[in-house]
Amino acid sequence: AMERTCTFRPDRQHVRHEKTTARKRFRQGTPRANVSVVERKDHEALGPENRLIVGTGPGNGTIIPGGTRFTITAKSPLTGILGDSNSGADFGAKLKYAGYDGIIVEGRSREPVYLMIDDGEAELRPARRLWGKNATDAQWALKREVGDPDAGIITIGVAGEKRVAFASVIGGGSRASGRTGMG
Repeated sequence: AMERTCTFRPDRQHVRHEKTTARKRFRQGTPRANVSVVERKDHEALGPENRLIVGTGPGNGTIIPGGTRFTITAKSPLTGILGDSNSGADFGAKLKYAGYDGIIVEGRSREPVYLMIDDGEAELRPARRLWGKNATDAQWALKREVGDPDAGIITIGVAGEKRVAFASVIGGGSRASGRTGMG
């Protein structure tokens, strides 16, 4: 089986898709994300060279206990070393249902943007109107915008916008990926 990852560069308004065999991804999974981050050790955690990787597992979207959890990996702005945080929000399962197994964010946009994924298609959209909202309010605004109250959404809030070292990524209304400052 093939698994699909979406890599986007908001600084270039570019989205790229990569397919990997499930066996290779399962074998490498989180260690692969960790190596990808550690290999780029000579960059700033809050700099545009830092990759932020959102990963799911083989149990996402199933009835397996813990099957809703997803992981966010990057160089930590809090510690300056590998950062890894996970959440139990429904985002991991919804990402799988939308046709992707992971997201890689590279670079930094000049303007606020968000990545919209729907039925295997991905595109960057402007997000200026969301700037300054707390993470939960931003999620509700996006759910209204896309017309789906059950959409799987993760957001940062004002702390992430201001580049606070311990900011969190929030999904499912209030589920935090807060460990090591991934927001």
